[in-house]
Order: sequence, then structure tokens, then C-alpha cells
Amino acid sequence: MEIQDHERIMATIKLMSALETGRKSGEEQGWISPEELKCEFGI
Repeated sequence: MEIQDHERIMATIKLMSALETGRKSGEEQGWISPEELKCEFGI
């Protein structure tokens, strides 16, 4: 396996872990509305 392939796989695993953490947080603590998200990021 090339280093680039390994780095891509590790980045994918890290991303999937972060997404799962966010999903669990949303289920446990509640989701925010699109309006709240826009305000939070100043969009």
C-alpha cells in the first residue's frame, strides 16, 4: 500500500469518526435549526 493510499484511508476513518460523534451529540443533546446554524457561522 502506498503512503498516499494509507493517508487517504486514515483521513476517511477520522472523518467518519467525527461524523458519528456529531450524530450521537445531536441525538443526545438535540439538533439545531438551519437558522441557528446560519447565525452561528455568520452566514
